[in-house]
Amino acid sequence: MKIILASASPRRRELMKLITDDFECVSINVDETLPENLTSEPSAYLAELKANAVSRFYPDCIVIGCDTVVKTDNKILGKPKNANICRKYLKMLSGHTHEVTTSFCIMGCGNKIIHSENTSVTFLKLSEDDIEWYISTGEPFDKAGGYGIQGKGSLLVQGINGDYFNVVGLPVSSLNQELKKFIKSLEEKNLNTTAFHNADILIPENVDMKKWSVIACDQYTSEPEYWNEVYNKVGDAPSTLNLILPEIFLENDDVSERIENIHDSMNKYISEGIFREYKNAMVYVERVQSNGIIRRGIVGAIDLEKYDFSKGSSSEVRATEATVIERIPPRIKVRQGAGLELPHIMILIDDPENTVIEPLANQDLQKLYDFELMQNGGSIKGYLVDTETQQKIDSALCELADIEKFNNKYGLENAPLLLYAMGDGNHSLATAKEFYEQLKKSNPDMNFSGHPARYALAEIVNLHSDALKFEAIHRLVYDVDCDKLISEMSTALELSETAESDQYIIMSCNGIEKKFYINNKTSNLSVGSLQNFLDGYIKSNGGKIDYIHGTETVKNLAEKHNGIGFILPDMDKSQLFPTVIKDGALPRKTFSMGHAEDKRFYIEARKITE
Repeated sequence: MKIILASASPRRRELMKLITDDFECVSINVDETLPENLTSEPSAYLAELKANAVSRFYPDCIVIGCDTVVKTDNKILGKPKNANICRKYLKMLSGHTHEVTTSFCIMGCGNKIIHSENTSVTFLKLSEDDIEWYISTGEPFDKAGGYGIQGKGSLLVQGINGDYFNVVGLPVSSLNQELKKFIKSLEEKNLNTTAFHNADILIPENVDMKKWSVIACDQYTSEPEYWNEVYNKVGDAPSTLNLILPEIFLENDDVSERIENIHDSMNKYISEGIFREYKNAMVYVERVQSNGIIRRGIVGAIDLEKYDFSKGSSSEVRATEATVIERIPPRIKVRQGAGLELPHIMILIDDPENTVIEPLANQDLQKLYDFELMQNGGSIKGYLVDTETQQKIDSALCELADIEKFNNKYGLENAPLLLYAMGDGNHSLATAKEFYEQLKKSNPDMNFSGHPARYALAEIVNLHSDALKFEAIHRLVYDVDCDKLISEMSTALELSETAESDQYIIMSCNGIEKKFYINNKTSNLSVGSLQNFLDGYIKSNGGKIDYIHGTETVKNLAEKHNGIGFILPDMDKSQLFPTVIKDGALPRKTFSMGHAEDKRFYIEARKITE
């Protein structure tokens, strides 16, 4: 990682070169006024202040802030502004021993070390001529205490007790040792250049895990009976059901009360000690789906600084389909004031050689949980990933992130890296991102380099897993004049029943199914052409649209709501990364990874407040 010395001092720059030549100097002016009620060492307070100021702009670097304080008789002698103050300081120091304290703060990637070093300096008895001579050199004016021991000021000093370089402004021996410890701690934490990190993960203890774990909140949005069954099964037991807002209730009149109850439940579970926290952890997951196939993944944290959900983004983590901005604000209300986050986000990596996740199946890892999931959800096992295995995961991800290999893989030139593509839960990750950006905007002077809100818990899964079947997400349109919609769509998209195009849809209305080919394409995909028409039609004529997993489900719901079901063709998953890289995000709700009951269940949690 890049090292930045948060100082404009040429003396500190030269001393830093004794430790390493590989660093930069960046200085930002800060208000060095000490708080009246300050209880910590003044130089430590100022060193951290300076490091914070720079770290805000260099969140992925190691930043070192420093400050030196000269003190005699408990009085701090700063940098003298004129000759009279110089004269006063030198008379105070003459013939006495004073203390010089230099503190440094090493900061980066959520880690921080603050260290203070003390040196006693004894001055000779100075005559008036000695003082006037030294002032005439001009040396005292940019030095704490009004002298520089590395220059002509050394002639005023009788002796020192402690580190000489500490008096100059940087205790290089101590800094070197602490910097080594800091870098080692980052290596153990396994934070690196990719966006997937380990995290402080919470797992519940001594609870009924089958009642604790419930399906992702964005599922069964048109089936209240599903959620009623879940509430009945959970009862009064501790459950993630009490920590999430199923999206079926987003537009209910009591949504504010529901959100308040969620926050109360989070605080209650934390205070009751339900969770055990695993520091700097990753969790390897084996999910047996309802069809008996095992889906493997790793739970960790995504760095939101490396995620951009806007179309055409070139970030390392990208949305795979269009993000509906209007869907974010209601979800932010849940995150505001929340003490915890729970992930239903699944992010895809394109790893055809199975180098990242699959090797963990043969590892001897500590089992964290093993239980059956409710509502035909299959079963799940979770294992704690040890530090050595985390390093192997990191190395494999870094190999996938090699920019030259990435470009060769997709036949590109100088294209920015796409390492993580959204699978499920894009709007949840977008909500975390937007909340984080709002937090930064509201606190411009705050350092967010290690703030918990910078990250979001997620599971990475290999795109090439046999368990992942890309299925189309179908459309249910209701509260519309069906005949009018079909008539206008037939004209706008030039629908025909003969195979004259590679794009098609199947309409299900009043129990009747018909396949229509789209001859006037407005997108490269059938789903895009359909969505473009529906967006415009509903905006002009009203009506509601829902996004449904499963062919039979959309047919049944179309009959139930007297609406129209639009059944779409599946997408070839091997085209996902190349399409997103070359064309940007797909239309929203283009595909789903499997059936609703196989979506991610909530288990792990993470604190998102400091």
